[in-house]
Amino acid sequence: MYSTMTNWEFTAMTDEMIHTIKTVYFPRMKSQGAIDVYNIKTSETTGTVVTIWPDKDTADKAMEEAHSVRSDAAAKFDSKVVSMASGPVVAKG
Repeated sequence: MYSTMTNWEFTAMTDEMIHTIKTVYFPRMKSQGAIDVYNIKTSETTGTVVTIWPDKDTADKAMEEAHSVRSDAAAKFDSKVVSMASGPVVAKG
């Protein structure tokens, strides 16, 4: 498995934001082959999205759509990506 992580800053995590993430953005990622997607609230104004892919090739092929999702979310919710990381999943519980 392979993981991509995107760290975000925003004004506030609203109910509308959570609803849109769950019903619009996550399905878009899953349609590209993501196994699962998690939105983690790390503070009142920051969060991390962790996407799990079956392998790096699938993640790489989905990057155009992932970029589109990030751009759409940033515009819709006045938020910004502050950092991104990726790598192989080496352990799972």
